[in-house]
Amino acid sequence: MGRPGRPPELTNPRHIAAVIEEKEYELLKKIAELRGTSVSKIIREAILNYLEIVTKNIPETSVNLSELRAMREEVLMLQLRNTVLTISAQARALERRPHDDEVLEKILKNIEKATYILQRIRNPPPEILSQLKSVLEKINEYGRFTT
Repeated sequence: MGRPGRPPELTNPRHIAAVIEEKEYELLKKIAELRGTSVSKIIREAILNYLEIVTKNIPETSVNLSELRAMREEVLMLQLRNTVLTISAQARALERRPHDDEVLEKILKNIEKATYILQRIRNPPPEILSQLKSVLEKINEYGRFTT
């Protein structure tokens, strides 16, 4: 389930429960905040990283490494699409309120998030890169920062 009007982040989600120490949870929250994402996304990424490492040493595993990499790529791609959609919406808000520092701060945080995701995707789709470039050019028209 995603937010209305957005593509879902997962294609076949499964809810799990985990108990961790308060210190670990607070650290996860801080990392998520710094990366402009959710604790759930940080945990999913950590699980995918763990599974990738573990499945290298277990030949009879039912999920092979290429499937795992494809799943990770798909999750990253959906995160990138959602982030670009968010930046686009925030850019429209900036059009209406060009001197709103709060909106600009949110845009910059999401640009950092998109950059982080782009560093992890092997072949980002050209249409997403084009859309992101277009939004950044539009924001730059306001003279608030340069791309």
